[in-house]
Amino acid sequence: MVSDKDMSLSQYIVPRCSIVLTVTFFIVLLALLWLGFWQLARAEEKQQLLNRAKITATARVENITHYSASRLSKLAQGTPILLQGRYDDEKTFLLDNQINKGKFGYLVITPFIAEYSGQLFLVVRGWVAGSLDRRILPDISTPEHKLTLRAKVLAKQEKPFQLAQIPAAASWPKVVQSKAIESLSAYLSTPVYDRLLWQMKPEAGLQMIAPVVVNMSPQKHQAYAMQWFSMSVLLAIIYLLNTTNLKLLFPRKKTNTIEGDDYAG
Repeated sequence: MVSDKDMSLSQYIVPRCSIVLTVTFFIVLLALLWLGFWQLARAEEKQQLLNRAKITATARVENITHYSASRLSKLAQGTPILLQGRYDDEKTFLLDNQINKGKFGYLVITPFIAEYSGQLFLVVRGWVAGSLDRRILPDISTPEHKLTLRAKVLAKQEKPFQLAQIPAAASWPKVVQSKAIESLSAYLSTPVYDRLLWQMKPEAGLQMIAPVVVNMSPQKHQAYAMQWFSMSVLLAIIYLLNTTNLKLLFPRKKTNTIEGDDYAG
């Protein structure tokens, strides 16, 4: 036998919605939840990268001049290295649209040929200010003598999606839109090490800037996750209030009205 209490509760949860609306609700709800958990996973990944960068920052410096390809592939992101060789002073890339302290400029990337092995690396040498006239490129001076490079190993750069590829000039230096190895190596005739090196020693005419470990902090990913979860909760509340009788649990307050005859009398 159903009690009066159960019957009084059931009047609030009588569903009154279509199947299409219900299916749509669950699809959107699952999508919002997936986005929230995806942002949390990304936050964990970024935190691991930051932790790894702190560890490698204090690691011993490795001289990779004689490293084989297999040993080079095992270098961790942020590993401090020494490398003997020389720059290819005839070729330099200028990574476009790089803002430093509110000023427009370029990251200067130059091929570096390792001594003995002849392995080709791409080195981020620093930042240089650009001209308001985009046709005028900065004059970059590149050392021609052999030197010992002090740098850090960056993470592998994925080729970004671009709506339209902006063709580089036939001459050097070349203005490029991406520092992905795949994009830059297309202009070179020699195979290139698959990660960039970031020079840590100041160079005349160039400003040193710190490499970006992560492009978005773990805290920001967590904030986005909370937004997606909040939207899913709000969606569930709206769905329940509009497809059931649960809104009866929150009766509106009655307002007293004055009848015209009573007021007149």
